[in-house]
Amino acid sequence: MKLQQIITSMLACSLIGASCSDDTISKDYRDNTSPLMSQELAEQIAQYNFIKVYAAQYTPTIKFGTILNADLYIGDEEYRQVANDNFQEITAADAMSHNIIVQNDGTLDFTKTDAFINNIPDGVSLFGYSLLDYTNQKQSYLKSLIGATTGDGTTIPTESNLIGNSDFESGSKNGWDIWGTGTGTISNNGEGYNGGYALQLSNSTVGNKWDAQAGYKFPSVLEKGATYTISFMAKASAANTSIQVQVQNSTNNGSQEAYKDFTLGTDYTTCQTEFTCSYEDVNRVVLNFGDVNGTFYIDNFIFMRKDNNNDNPGDEGGTTPIGENLVVNGNFEAGNTTGWVSWGSDETAKLTSDIDHGNVLTLKDTKATNTYSAKAAYNFTNTLQVGATYTIRLVIKADKACNIKFSFGDKDSSGEIGKDSYKDCNVTTSWQTITYTYTVTEKELKRFEINYGATQTTLYVDNISITTDNNIDSGNQEGSGGTSTTGNLISNGDFEAGNTTGWDVWGKQSNQLTQDETHGNVFMLACTEAGSSYTTCAGYNFANQLRAGTTYRLKMDIKADEACQIKIYFQNKTSPDKGEWYHDESVTTDWKSLNIQYTITGTTMDRIVIDFGRTATSYYIDNLSFTTSNNTAASIIPTRTATISIDTDKKKALVNAMDNWIKSMTEHIGERVTTWNVVNNPIGENGGIRGIDEFSGTDTAPTATSTGLSLNWDTSNGHFYWAYFLGKEYAVQAFQKARQYAPNAKLFISDYDLESSNAKLQAFINYIKYIDEQNGSPIIDGIGTQMHITCNIRKADIDDMFRKLVETGKLIRITELDVQVGTNLPNTTLQAAQANAYQMVVESYKENVPEAQQAGIMLGALSDNIKEHQIWLKKDAPNVFDIQFKRKHAYKGLCNGIAGKDISTTF
Repeated sequence: MKLQQIITSMLACSLIGASCSDDTISKDYRDNTSPLMSQELAEQIAQYNFIKVYAAQYTPTIKFGTILNADLYIGDEEYRQVANDNFQEITAADAMSHNIIVQNDGTLDFTKTDAFINNIPDGVSLFGYSLLDYTNQKQSYLKSLIGATTGDGTTIPTESNLIGNSDFESGSKNGWDIWGTGTGTISNNGEGYNGGYALQLSNSTVGNKWDAQAGYKFPSVLEKGATYTISFMAKASAANTSIQVQVQNSTNNGSQEAYKDFTLGTDYTTCQTEFTCSYEDVNRVVLNFGDVNGTFYIDNFIFMRKDNNNDNPGDEGGTTPIGENLVVNGNFEAGNTTGWVSWGSDETAKLTSDIDHGNVLTLKDTKATNTYSAKAAYNFTNTLQVGATYTIRLVIKADKACNIKFSFGDKDSSGEIGKDSYKDCNVTTSWQTITYTYTVTEKELKRFEINYGATQTTLYVDNISITTDNNIDSGNQEGSGGTSTTGNLISNGDFEAGNTTGWDVWGKQSNQLTQDETHGNVFMLACTEAGSSYTTCAGYNFANQLRAGTTYRLKMDIKADEACQIKIYFQNKTSPDKGEWYHDESVTTDWKSLNIQYTITGTTMDRIVIDFGRTATSYYIDNLSFTTSNNTAASIIPTRTATISIDTDKKKALVNAMDNWIKSMTEHIGERVTTWNVVNNPIGENGGIRGIDEFSGTDTAPTATSTGLSLNWDTSNGHFYWAYFLGKEYAVQAFQKARQYAPNAKLFISDYDLESSNAKLQAFINYIKYIDEQNGSPIIDGIGTQMHITCNIRKADIDDMFRKLVETGKLIRITELDVQVGTNLPNTTLQAAQANAYQMVVESYKENVPEAQQAGIMLGALSDNIKEHQIWLKKDAPNVFDIQFKRKHAYKGLCNGIAGKDISTTF
């Protein structure tokens, strides 16, 4: 039957209803092929066999598979049949990812996983979907494990709220106890405040308030003398119903105080009170509801120390001040000893791994000559400030108890200065935290020293921080430790010196200082010809690069001759294309004071830019200040992105969560999976470690806020960067655990854009080498390249990628192949280009990857159906089957690539 006849028949059926017989349409075409192709092509593709038939015939060493949508595979028989007919191996992200299986409370639910697996027929293998990634992770649970510290060692709880189960969205009342005549359970979904769940309390025996009680025990006692706030949302089954809150000791029910009654109605109302704790053993908050016959709904229960709240009206961002640690490489999680030097000992300083602390600085001396005969030192970029008081914090232990000294010195002298800085420390064989302060009395101190030459032993040191509360403008600091009274990184921000020193202006503009009757000297920027963004700008160059992960505050006064908009952003002055923020701000004809916060994500930002080229008018700016959130100027020395670390116990909790996940997942699946993708997407777009050197999309480094730790990571897609908290060796631990729990499986690591970014490819290969070296022997069996490509991909780039991957000696597989066309309705030209791209990829793989290293090719999705593209490539048609699971032109390209010839010529 000709395609024209097919279409005519279909149109006729659509016009006259269901009266057409199925037999009037050839099933060879309708059942197998997409209608958006020529008659000849449709006839050809309809006659093609299944993909796995050609794979078995022409490429027996290459297993062909696809990633599936688990819901479709479980519930849609046609979809499941197409998958089973065509592929030798399958997997499903929405049935096997961390975010799906791990629940908010850390328990694992394999219901969907099992339903997916139970539908897989014999002869089709299951590929182990990514165990660790930066996306599809149960962020809420992992965050709940973290107790973070700022750079100055200050503890930041995961949330300042002392109630761990405050919104009940885990669907449980964990942590809450109910006793007396009352009962408690979790409400139906939707009965919580603004939906979701709530704690439901009921009482049917009317008596004293305290006859029915619900309580939550805190992790530790409250601080005597501290003020706390209590707030929660509540409603009752009847109007004018009362409930009471109080605190007490949970063991003896004593130390009772903070009584407060609230009258409730049938709609949620806010209940809030505060009190100052007058006892030393208060550790529980209690709700009393025994004098009412009724039901209560409690939600969003918050119990916080009041001084955790942000009461500064000028601090709109609510960021907790974070001290600047002069020791950038103080936790050694970057995997090196950069900045540290050692001398006098038989062995130089090195890193070793500790089960509690990860990487630690290890110092060994076998001579035992005298205290000062063996030293390790960290060199600062700038001298310490005379008169400033510094706080030194670190953790330390030794193989044998000993006495050491800490000191400050001058790295260019013979050690004659800094003698008043000596601090004795008795080190034991157990980890201990050392904290002390030192006020600088001498100039030229530029080094922190550990003197350990008196005893034959090995020292282990970690989490070293040296901070000060003094305002230090290190960008302008002189050798004497010059200070700035403002900490403003824009030294010429008020223009009262009568010049524009430090400012550059470019584009179609004129500029000058002018007088304003209320502001004095102001900087006037006149745009002489309106244009597009980024063409007419003013920029101020900082002395040093800004700190990645640090929150800065920009203040300025501005007005214009007519209402308009400006754009403010940061860039690298030598590479202007590297920028971030791009904040639009409206300007009026009256003076307007801006007060804006932003957290820097890049490591090369050293200029702030004001883009004023979109409107031809004159702008006036004055009183610019640029400081960190605690008014301490930035860039004391360069730093890595991560500025918030977690304490030992919480790091162990995170590692334990990783262990439990990998163990549970691999053991639950068992031998059904013979290949696991252990770590996915470890390298960022710029070649850095994802979560350490860079983040994805709009994600930024975590910050300490007034309500605790803000991850600043995408919640909808479950972003969680294991490397941020555990260091780059997180992947080493992941592979070691996978090898332990799945000893017979092949273990892979994968990433994307390897064919389009040589820098990322090389960084990926280097990271693989690092993991193997840290393990002590090769532990990675294979490498996956995802290959999300477009139709115009060059074969030379694909060939080059495969050749470089092959040089590692590891197995090579394609893990998520798809070919984007830029539209969900591609014309015949785009469909042909897509088919050619699929064929080219398979041919390149066969040509460049030796059979001994061929581990398989997996497609990124089965079809273009919208259910498979809720997030990824929503408005595209990147797959070999169309939205109705019919074969596309790309199907022919893929099969021809497998066969190494045009199969249709044999029909």
